[in-house]
Amino acid sequence: MTRDKKRLEILLPTALIALIALTYGLPAILGWFGFYGDDWIYIYNHHLMGAGSFGDFVRWDRPFSAWIYVLSAGLFGTDTLPYHLMILTQRVVAARFFLFILKILFPSAQRTVYAAAMIFAFYPGFRQQPVAVQFILHFAAMNLSLVSIWLMLTVVRGREAAREKQLPKGKAFGLTLLSAALAALGLFSCEYFTGWELTRPILIWVLLSASESTPLPLGKRAAATLKYWFPYLISLAAFLFWRVFIFAFQTYQPKLLNDIGQDPVKGILTFAKRIAGDLSVVTLEAYRLTLKHPADPARRLILSVILAAALTLLILLFSSRDDGPAQKESGLRNEPAFAMIAVGAAALLSAGIPFWATLLPIEIAFPWDRSTLPFAFGAALLSAGLVSALFRDNAAPFIFALMVALSIGAHAHNAFIYRDESAKLNDYFWQMAWRVPGLKPGTTIVSAEIPLDRTSDNDLTPIVNWQYAPELRGSSYAYKYFDLHLRYEPFFADAAENEPFDHDYRSHRFHGNTGQILALTYRENGCLWTLSDAERDFPGIDADLAALVPRSDLNLIDLEPDSAARPPKAIGAEPERGYCYDFQRLRIAQQADDLAAAENAARSILGNALKPSDPFDYIPVVTALAALGDSAASIEAARFVLSHEGNRAFLCAQLGRRLYSGENDSVRDSVRNAVGCD
Repeated sequence: MTRDKKRLEILLPTALIALIALTYGLPAILGWFGFYGDDWIYIYNHHLMGAGSFGDFVRWDRPFSAWIYVLSAGLFGTDTLPYHLMILTQRVVAARFFLFILKILFPSAQRTVYAAAMIFAFYPGFRQQPVAVQFILHFAAMNLSLVSIWLMLTVVRGREAAREKQLPKGKAFGLTLLSAALAALGLFSCEYFTGWELTRPILIWVLLSASESTPLPLGKRAAATLKYWFPYLISLAAFLFWRVFIFAFQTYQPKLLNDIGQDPVKGILTFAKRIAGDLSVVTLEAYRLTLKHPADPARRLILSVILAAALTLLILLFSSRDDGPAQKESGLRNEPAFAMIAVGAAALLSAGIPFWATLLPIEIAFPWDRSTLPFAFGAALLSAGLVSALFRDNAAPFIFALMVALSIGAHAHNAFIYRDESAKLNDYFWQMAWRVPGLKPGTTIVSAEIPLDRTSDNDLTPIVNWQYAPELRGSSYAYKYFDLHLRYEPFFADAAENEPFDHDYRSHRFHGNTGQILALTYRENGCLWTLSDAERDFPGIDADLAALVPRSDLNLIDLEPDSAARPPKAIGAEPERGYCYDFQRLRIAQQADDLAAAENAARSILGNALKPSDPFDYIPVVTALAALGDSAASIEAARFVLSHEGNRAFLCAQLGRRLYSGENDSVRDSVRNAVGCD
């Protein structure tokens, strides 16, 4: 090997790792990422009952997956950064072993192999890497599968080499046993990569076809392929038997088989249509969306710099690597590119089997972009093979570089989205802590305008419990958070006002009552409102939430708890106490019927010239100033509120109510008249 080639053998893998670290790791190290989605449930389970409780926690959907959470939670506890560093490490391992696999299969197509590894590492379809705790399982299963495939190909290559270079039978048997065990562990831990098992015979066939010795005749090649695949076929059969006949379908049902059984022709046509549509999504659509850029000019500039830097670096990297002579007869075509295309297409088809069998969505949008992760293997091979086959040597490096650079840009854009989600979560729960310093156990918080895009009510429930019952342990929650878009019909539509109910999720339980609820509403970039009968005409809220507002009981809020609530550490530090902080002080003063406290908060707002992003949130200032007898200041505040005419009805309704027992009714009436309330 020449000195230049040795240098490139070091440079290209190093560049791969460095780009992965910068793309996925730098935002986490900068503190952009917290916990998202189901991360909260897993972390809170550890907080409640320790790492040993994960066996019960995961029993209902993936009973053999507890090991990864026992290990990670035991090491990292409830801190955010270690989980992000762990999934980053898993991403690096996946890229490296994918590269090792391709270097065995296509030893002479080095530039294309490295391009495929880059495409795999930055595949833009899957964008949930920031959901680190939940997806360490999926990456663990992926890596188990990749390591297993690499060991399998190492054995095949070693046994089919020239006699003087052959791998000893004993060592080959040991490696095969280890490889099959890793494959089984990955399958039983997470079913996402089941389809990859069907690519194994194709990979073995390609390797046997490119053997250093004389290629085997077709019949012997087929027999050898079956021989090498057989241990993995046993692992796959064992998993499928357990999954179908023993564990059965606890979560998602085999809808495709049911549809075909009921109407074979229609079912098969539906299946074919789904395949075509989903393959388009995980290939063309995934890359089309890399062209999407944020509206914010500053972020657009940052992404432009990232794209330019990545593109320049990648062009230099790919241009510096010349493929060697054409790979030996592959059994498909002489050129490795065509073998990659064939293997990639087969891998795409096999990757979809678990999702097509259950007709689960495969989308680029959250949350179903998670379904695209197993397609990265086939998409990388197919893309690299097509570029290599269709473009000349001087054009191919640019196309490879452009694909990878756009993917890196898409992940950078995605990092901004998750940073925004963390900021919104932080604002939401700190405002809740300011407004609700204590909360009666057994309360169900209800809302229908959850302003979070990566978090459901099942995910918010652990945060509420952590915030208001930090010492709670065991499997029973003290509080529940309900999104009424999901929960109104089953829990409230036909229920009496004080009817008990249970809501269990995984191994966690909650006993609630339809009469013990606290209604919240929150507009993004606005202030959090607690709702009660005094806000029964609150504008624009969902009909289901409006139906429960009269039941919402502010007396559930403890305004003077022994220890004021604080969000869990993972939410982040308390934000700057801007307008919404004093807004919540006003709302507490109103609930406590404390005009002195209201005056302090109102004067703080006026003295610091604080204004909300949404003039609607200035209404409590108007009512407090009117109650204090300051008609001039109240009228001026009301004019700011009425800069949006749609705020008039609720403002007038609030001015029509006595919100403080000692307020000046005549001043309140004069303010109403001055601003044109009927």
